[in-house]
Amino acid sequence: MNRPQIPLITGVVLGLFASVYMIFISPFEIGTDFQAYYFAVQAWLSNGSIYAATPPNHPQYHFLYLPATLLWFLPLGILPKWWLAYIVMVLISATAALLFARSLIDVILDHGIELSNIDKILFCAFLLLSTFAAPNLLQGQVNLLLGIAIGAGLLFQQSGYSRRAGLLVGLAATLKLFPAVVGFWFIYKRDWVALLVSILTGITHIALSVAVFGLDTTTQFFTEILPQRFATEGGIRPESSFVTIRRPLSALLGLEGTALSLVALTIGVGIVVLVFWTAESDLEKLLGLLITILIAFPSYFLYLPILLYPLIPLLYIRADWGIVIGTVLLTATFSLEHVVSVLRLSPGEIANSLIGIATPFFSAMTLPLVGCLVLLAWLGLCARKQTGENGVHR
Repeated sequence: MNRPQIPLITGVVLGLFASVYMIFISPFEIGTDFQAYYFAVQAWLSNGSIYAATPPNHPQYHFLYLPATLLWFLPLGILPKWWLAYIVMVLISATAALLFARSLIDVILDHGIELSNIDKILFCAFLLLSTFAAPNLLQGQVNLLLGIAIGAGLLFQQSGYSRRAGLLVGLAATLKLFPAVVGFWFIYKRDWVALLVSILTGITHIALSVAVFGLDTTTQFFTEILPQRFATEGGIRPESSFVTIRRPLSALLGLEGTALSLVALTIGVGIVVLVFWTAESDLEKLLGLLITILIAFPSYFLYLPILLYPLIPLLYIRADWGIVIGTVLLTATFSLEHVVSVLRLSPGEIANSLIGIATPFFSAMTLPLVGCLVLLAWLGLCARKQTGENGVHR
């Protein structure tokens, strides 16, 4: 086993454990997030409110995106059963993941690094079964496709296909909004075509929202839905599955609301400036930018796929212990709620002792956040070092 394989194997193993936990231990039902998309389409087709619609058995789930993005789910929403549409969604996501794995393999090969068949299998397994992918697929979430769109867009930009790059990043930003920060990469590279296309993609979707869904529904998104998605009043709950610097700022300093957002964004800007100053290559700068997006915004574990490119190629290109350890920690997507649920399977006294130890840490930090900080430290302190032996069997 070479160094880059360690986090890939760890991610797949933990992803399988996470899948078992979600299916057999937690009160989770497969496809819950996807049902929010599906029944929002059903509500729209029935002249109902897309934001009031909920799955029959899960009234807490709602469609939370710009109205025009619901049209992306229309081909699935017209299928007669939600579970049938969910299966199609998973197949689409899995196919895109495998195609993207092929692209990541090509990036590494282009750097003159040989890959064994085991490496290639691990790439595919990581993009389907790891903690980056499996929870998203089980929930029917769009985040895996979101990460692939961002990664593919960045690959297109580096290959000179600016229009494609701008379109893919623009689509990702239209859905989740925070990927719009990737536009700063286009500014840094002076790729004005990609930047313009991404902006026009967002404007087109806003106009389409008004034309198709009406001004009231579009206004509701910007005045009600969007503020709720970024709200941090009362701080961040210790059991929430966030990978963001806002967690320790909330837990240790008691920050919340606007103050929490401003401090987190200020730290994020400082990190980007430092990484761009110290990092050696475009891949390292990109990784620093994407990690900063994760930790500066209220990002969930489910958003980790936005790091797939350039994280996975850098694992093989550099293969330093810093990036290996940081990536291993990224794959450990455990929140306090997960840890407590598992520890309670132990005998009472042992469980209580372990929970007492785990609670203070997981209330302020998560292992993926520690992984992000390790990767940023590696980028800032070690990325300039040229490595002779990178740990990859050639």
